[in-house]
Amino acid sequence: MGIFGGLQSNKKPADNNIREDDINFKNRNVLVGVIRGRHQFNAMLKMKFYHIPISRVNDCSFPVEYVAVYQSKKHFGRKSGVRIYGEVESFCTVPRNKITEIPKDSSEKYIYFKIKSWRRLNKPVEAKEMDKVAFSTTLYLLKNCRTSSELQLRSKEELDFCQELTQNIKTLIRKRTPDGNDMVYRDYTVKLKGGMLYLYFADVLEYVIGYDVFLENPMNVIRDIFDYYPEI
Repeated sequence: MGIFGGLQSNKKPADNNIREDDINFKNRNVLVGVIRGRHQFNAMLKMKFYHIPISRVNDCSFPVEYVAVYQSKKHFGRKSGVRIYGEVESFCTVPRNKITEIPKDSSEKYIYFKIKSWRRLNKPVEAKEMDKVAFSTTLYLLKNCRTSSELQLRSKEELDFCQELTQNIKTLIRKRTPDGNDMVYRDYTVKLKGGMLYLYFADVLEYVIGYDVFLENPMNVIRDIFDYYPEI
């Protein structure tokens, strides 16, 4: 049943786990932003900057200490994902037509980040479906997540559950085995049967989705399971 099979609903995290979550999951000082294509990517690397409309960062945390770049499958193919990040030297709000690195005749308000230097992640974060053009994550998640969806997770418990469920489904697909073991978290049960994921709350079936749908955006399932408990 996996590491969550016997988890008790009244189990409280140890103090050291709380401190670890504060350090690794709460300090959301990394802005993850989409770029439009290779021209923007090359200019951004060469001139050490990043820019994004203010209207796209409403859900992001400030101040931003790092910027990570999301390269979409559409524009980057096999080189998609989150591969580079940079420490922010400074940032300011400017009209788009004041950003001379990539000229554009527009007065829309942008945030312009000056980057100290770009760095490559030791292991790229695989590109998955993005719900937003930009969101905030932590440096720990950036360096330890397998997919871009996981960058939005809020605790070690969520990360472990998501990675175990994802790995279980990938193993079933690889072995061409349609059925897997149940995974239980508090009042939720995930059943893997016939190539489909069944999510139950208590004994009530919430919904059914295919393995491929889950793998493309696992956050939909993870949010449904963990958001029921606001203390997490």
